[in-house]
Amino acid sequence: MILMIADGQPCTLRSALPAEGQKIAFLEINSSIFPRTLVALLEDRELELVVVECVFNEKKGLRLLDGIKRRRSDVPVIFVCAAGSDNTVGKALGLGARECFQKPVDVARFRERVRTLQKLRRASWEQRVPLRPVETAVANPRGATSDAPDGILRAICYIEDHLTEHGLGVERLARAAGMSPFHFCRVFKRYTTKSPMQYVVRVRVKKAEELLRYNSGNMTICRIATSIGFYDASNFNRHFKKTTGLTPSAFKKSAKISKG
Repeated sequence: MILMIADGQPCTLRSALPAEGQKIAFLEINSSIFPRTLVALLEDRELELVVVECVFNEKKGLRLLDGIKRRRSDVPVIFVCAAGSDNTVGKALGLGARECFQKPVDVARFRERVRTLQKLRRASWEQRVPLRPVETAVANPRGATSDAPDGILRAICYIEDHLTEHGLGVERLARAAGMSPFHFCRVFKRYTTKSPMQYVVRVRVKKAEELLRYNSGNMTICRIATSIGFYDASNFNRHFKKTTGLTPSAFKKSAKISKG
């Protein structure tokens, strides 16, 4: 089930959600039944994803996001806000939003991201993970097709859910996987071709690419760096260039040229 929450009518993204065989619940924030209905839906074990479209009162939307993540930290949330709300994007990521979009939304990209998050969520339920659980994963060069252990999937989900936190280290990920740090690192690399921290950096850089490419451009490099878990802009610049071959500024400029 997908829960779609909006702070006004019409809800422009409601029709963009994958509808085939999909249960979708819609809530309007200002409705009198909103508080009690929200609690009931968040307790639903079939809940896969929450989309919060909040363009009129972003402070209320951020408070709502915080409350949802406190109650259901396991469920990914996509946060949608008004154009030019780069400060809000940073805050939303810091509160645990898996993805942020600004209006006008690229519908194709939005729909694809919804599908990707659903696949990862369902794989977690089934206690198995494909070698490419999210688009940030790297295919196994040996061409193996067997599924990874459930602990590795839990670690991958944990990385996605806690990406913005600075203390995301090997010991913490190993605990999420239910393994010793040594065994976890060895098994994780076998199925992803990267060490756990290399994987964390790659996912963070991928998130940074999306922020640099799709947001309005007012979000500073430093703000992007801290909002996705890097300690500072210098640390972010080093990892970004090592991964992409470009500095964040050069990438931002090339993305702007390709869009224009």
